Amino acid sequence: MYKATNISPMVPSYSVSDTRDFFKELLRFDVMMDSPDYCVVGLNGFELHIQKAGENIGEMSFYMSVDDIDEVWDLIKEKKGSLTMREPFEQPYGMKEIHVGVPHTEALMFIGQPVEQIIPGKA
Repeated sequence: MYKATNISPMVPSYSVSDTRDFFKELLRFDVMMDSPDYCVVGLNGFELHIQKAGENIGEMSFYMSVDDIDEVWDLIKEKKGSLTMREPFEQPYGMKEIHVGVPHTEALMFIGQPVEQIIPGKA
């Protein structure tokens, strides 16, 4: 059975850099990943993901890191006709992800695993 390794809230922002600076400078969060449209900050083992707000960003989002994204996909792929989802794909920042709309909400769930941790040939 796959294991969730972390669940992080995702905050939509109209200025990722200003939101990042708020957490970094005011609250002393560490910047763990930084790009113009996406940033991850952390403090005491907790992460907060900041993403550029836009039409494809829900009112609420969260990111679940897992240790076996292919197993997660095997569990949910048969529901792709009844759920809004994006099949597994690789992001330029090194994560393999699945995106799923949470039923009856405006929430979007991102499920990801670092590409470097995926065992070749396992799917």
